[in-house]
Amino acid sequence: MKEDLTIQGSNPAEVIQRQEIKDLEFKKTVREIKMPHIAPISKLIEKQFKKDSEPFDPKTVEDILYTFLEQGIDNSRSYESEKFGVSFPFTVVDTAKIARSLYRQYAPEDKLEEPTVTELDAERGTEAVRHRREFVFGSFQLIEHGNQFTFTEEIFHQIMKDLPRAIEKLKEGEEPDINEVCIIGSPTTLTGVMSPEFLEEVKA
Repeated sequence: MKEDLTIQGSNPAEVIQRQEIKDLEFKKTVREIKMPHIAPISKLIEKQFKKDSEPFDPKTVEDILYTFLEQGIDNSRSYESEKFGVSFPFTVVDTAKIARSLYRQYAPEDKLEEPTVTELDAERGTEAVRHRREFVFGSFQLIEHGNQFTFTEEIFHQIMKDLPRAIEKLKEGEEPDINEVCIIGSPTTLTGVMSPEFLEEVKA
């Protein structure tokens, strides 16, 4: 998780530099995690586009998947309900933020401009950028299956669906639409909590 590095009387440039260093260390740590999804997904995409004129680059797929994992881990939280006596993990992944991160990796430096607000955007106001939020509630058979990364298929689907349009918008200096996918874990997982009262309600 990122820390608030704002310190009274500290130099803003130093604060930003320290945060950038922590971000790089976090990214390096995440990249050391071996994702079992990468190889089969890369093979599937390579097979799908093997007749395409553009050569397939498996590293691009790897960057997409690890960018998702970095954001998913960084946004992981635990939801607690005192009313129902239950807690469970969850995470939120925004396809617009993933597109922005990938664009910074691949775009030439002279193209890394901040999105601008056009006259049409100004007329539309908050409607200029659409904000969509989806909640994914999976089913869990085993305790170890109850974490927030058990069901990632829907996240991958939304990322691959949104990336082309989001990248095009960033190229034009526009803000991509926000699409947040919230993956809900289970209270049966090792990090979840279920009170006796909650268990009785489930049994009833």
